[in-house]
Amino acid sequence: MQDIDFVMLGNRVAAARRLRGIRQYELAERTGVHPVTLSRLEHGNFPGVTLAVIARVAMALGVSLDELLGWQPQASGVTQLPRGKARRPRPAAPVAV
Repeated sequence: MQDIDFVMLGNRVAAARRLRGIRQYELAERTGVHPVTLSRLEHGNFPGVTLAVIARVAMALGVSLDELLGWQPQASGVTQLPRGKARRPRPAAPVAV
């Protein structure tokens, strides 16, 4: 069995959540997981998280458990976003006609 990289797990959870436009408190309500627990999970500071919690988060985000844990290629478009501010799409520049 592979070891779990909790920092990468947190990055994948945060990226999937942001990709779907879900705030932490909304994900907490959907999963029944305390918002502080989700924050710690996303920051990789919660190595005691249970598989049941990770599974509930994966189901709420519509990704596989294997994908969140990094045990299979990322098929749903979850990318590794850098830590810090979330990126927002910029409006397209006007085009001269």
